[in-house]
Amino acid sequence: MKIAALSSVVATTTSATINIENLENVSIQIIGASISSGNGVFEVLGSNDGTNFKELSNLIDNSTTPATRVASKTLSANGNNILFIDNSMKPAMIQVKVTRTTDGTYSAIIAGQKKI
Repeated sequence: MKIAALSSVVATTTSATINIENLENVSIQIIGASISSGNGVFEVLGSNDGTNFKELSNLIDNSTTPATRVASKTLSANGNNILFIDNSMKPAMIQVKVTRTTDGTYSAIIAGQKKI
C-alpha cells in the first residue's frame, strides 16, 4: 500500500492523518527538489486517538551506518531518503510534517504491508 502524504509542497505543511494500525513495515520516503539555498525538515507525528499528536523520536534513518534513530530528517539538497517506523513502537495514526526554509519543494510517500 502506498499513500502520498505530501506532494510537492512549497510551504511548511502537515499532512492529513494516515491510519497505519493495520500496516507493518511502514516506511516514509521523503523527497526534496528545487533546493538551492534552503532546506526542509521532516518530522512524523504519532497518535493513538487521532486527535492528540506527538513527534516520534524513534524513526529509523537508513542513511547512516549503522542505522540510527532520529526525531527528524533534514534535506538540504535535491534528493531523497527513507525513514522507517519500528513495528514494536508504532502508533495507530501518523501525520508527516515538513518545515520549509527559503526554497524547495517537498514530498513524502508512505508505504507499508497490510497485516494478514
